[in-house]
Amino acid sequence: MSGTREAAKSFNAYLDILLAKVQDTHRSLLEGNAEITAQNIKNKLTGKAGKARLLLELFQEYNRKIRALIGNGFEESTLKGYRTTLNHLNSFLQWKYHVSDIDINRLDHEFITDFEFLRSEVKIGANAAAKYIKNLKKVVNDCLAKGWLRLNPFLRYRSKAKPTERVFLTKSELEAIASKILYRATRPGTGHLFILLLYGTGLRGPNSTFTGGVDHYWPLCRPSSMRSSGQGAARSQ
Repeated sequence: MSGTREAAKSFNAYLDILLAKVQDTHRSLLEGNAEITAQNIKNKLTGKAGKARLLLELFQEYNRKIRALIGNGFEESTLKGYRTTLNHLNSFLQWKYHVSDIDINRLDHEFITDFEFLRSEVKIGANAAAKYIKNLKKVVNDCLAKGWLRLNPFLRYRSKAKPTERVFLTKSELEAIASKILYRATRPGTGHLFILLLYGTGLRGPNSTFTGGVDHYWPLCRPSSMRSSGQGAARSQ
């Protein structure tokens, strides 16, 4: 507002104060790693802003829940995988954004694809990186279910992991292993017991069936659930 009247001077002073508050609010949101939007600035200015939900804090809370359920649906190895994912996320935020945490509403498709920096920067294979991204997706889905996220950052994401083809032992390889075990056994019966365990590896239950390989049923050969049309069980002999 222009003019020399007292009302104009007062209004211009008010605008200067308001602008300073907006700038302070913007700076505060940046320091708190919160999403910068007009609505967030307005909410903070008017005192309606809630506490920002930060990714690593939520991930730590998710890990605590898994820890409490170990032995009741979760294994220690599962928790270990989530802890490793958390460590990689922490490194990623420092590397990409130079922050210690980030508002979950700043997660988008670019964030997810960039998190695959694990493959180039940390030298992790595609399948291992996919497991960590899958763990992140579990936490994101939890936030979506609770209504904390407006958009799903995984909506258009496609994993680059490729299924790993398991290689099974041939008959000659099994016989060579059995011969060596029996030859080196130091106590009577231990060699035979080890061979029994060797051939028993992989059984999933009394109704498991196996096809291909040695005599079409040894567990070290391809189980029927992994069989595809026209494929044998082992590498060609």
